[in-house]
Formats: sequence, C-alpha cells, structure tokens
Amino acid sequence: MLKLNPKKSTPLLFAVVTVVAYGLLLPFTGFYWDDWPFAWIANFLGAAEFNPAFAPFRPFLGPIFYFTTSLIPPVPLYWQIFALVIRFIIGISAWWMFKQIWPAQQRIGLIAALFILIFPGYSQHWVALTHINQELIPFIFYLLSFGFTFKALRAEKPLAYTVIALLLQLCGIFPTEYFFGLEGLRFLFLFFFFQGSLIERFTKTLKVWWPYLLIWMLNAAWLIYYYKFGPYNSYEVTAAQSPDKIYFLTEALDAIWKAGFYIWAQVLVLTFRSLPAPASL
Repeated sequence: MLKLNPKKSTPLLFAVVTVVAYGLLLPFTGFYWDDWPFAWIANFLGAAEFNPAFAPFRPFLGPIFYFTTSLIPPVPLYWQIFALVIRFIIGISAWWMFKQIWPAQQRIGLIAALFILIFPGYSQHWVALTHINQELIPFIFYLLSFGFTFKALRAEKPLAYTVIALLLQLCGIFPTEYFFGLEGLRFLFLFFFFQGSLIERFTKTLKVWWPYLLIWMLNAAWLIYYYKFGPYNSYEVTAAQSPDKIYFLTEALDAIWKAGFYIWAQVLVLTFRSLPAPASL
C-alpha cells in the first residue's frame, strides 16, 4: 500500500485546497475597490510613493506596499495569482504554528489550519492588491510569531526564537490595527500549554508572555495617540468607547456567533440561492 509522506503531501493538500477554493475563477477576476487608487499610485507615481501616502493613516503599512509593488506590476491577473500564493503561505504558516503549539495533536492542527485557509467570513480575498498588503501579510507575521513563541519553549537556547517571535509580532501588529485582539490568544495558548494549578499556570504564562504584553501595550498606546489626530479621527471604535458592559458583552458574543457558526451556515444559504452561478459552483 502506498504511504504518503506528510511533509510532502500536506503542502500539496494546501495547494489543491487553495486553488479549488480561490483559483477556479482566476481569469475572470480583476481590480476592485481600493485596488484602483493603489494601482494608479504604483503605475504613475512609483512604489516609493506608498510611504508618504500612508504616513497620515497607517505609517507602518507603507513599507509593505512598497516592497510588494516593487516586485509585482499593477496587472490584475498577477495580483490575483499572488493572492493564491499568499493564501497558500497562510495555510502552511498556520499548520506550522499549530505543530509548534500541539506537537502531539497533528491532525487537529491540520484541520484547524485548513479552517483558517478557507474561512468564508473573510470576503476581501478578491480585492487582492489592497488586502494582501493591508491584512494578509501582517497576518502571516502573526501566525509565525505564535509558532516561534512555542518553538522557543522547547529549545535549549530559546533567546533567538523569542527575539524572532517578538520581531514578527511587531511586524504583525503595527502595520494595521485589525489584529490587535489576536494577542490575547497567545496568552490562552500559553496558559493551556503549562501544567499545574491555576496560579502556577498563570505565573508561568506571565513569565513567558510579558515581553509580548509590553509590545501589545506599546501598540495600544500608539493607537490611542494616532486615532486622536489627523485623518484617523474619523475612525471611531464604538464598542470600546461604550461604558455599557452589557453592550460590550453582547457585541462580543454576537461576533463569536457570526464568525464561529453563522458564517459557515451562510455559505450553504448563499450557494443554494444562486446555484447555477459559477461562483456558487
């Protein structure tokens, strides 16, 4: 009986799922929404213009746009192909991360990574030029940061891996505020990683987590400062500003319900509503 090598078959599985989920309509996709002004900047002003363009909004995001637009010309098909590559890297990164967190639970880690790869609640994949840079690349940094945190825990000399994890955290959290809440997951992963009583596990977690907590607090201070002046004034975080704890709790539960359950069922509803459509098929 033919046995597959997981090191070779698993990346192949992620590649096939990526193409089936996102690549079948590739020739029929183009630029959408914010892609157009970014493509205009890249084509007429050059990649270097992204740094001053993003300075009033997300100053740490400009270098990512500069790097990718220096490599890839503003051609829709090229960016849609690049989106497939980035999606594949997200799946592989998530798989590697879960292997570091749960080395004895390889199957659970694989399933979790596949869920991340095909998560239907994120509908911005097709706005490739914008969201590859604005979200997906920083998300990869964050996944790898989690992985290196746990790789450091099992290493004889953990300092190098810890430094890498901290640098990746910086690259994941500062370019965009979208992943601010993810840092709490690192604390939970660490808490359930350690053994002992609740107090012992909490103490051990804090001993590992404190440098990541400092970066998280630094990012929070930066966001508070940056949101209060200039163009960012128009972005209001209503849930965080509301003094009503019940409102905050209901909003959090609503988000968990939508992201964890409703969005998966909605796929079937939308598909059967327009079954003959190519996207549904």
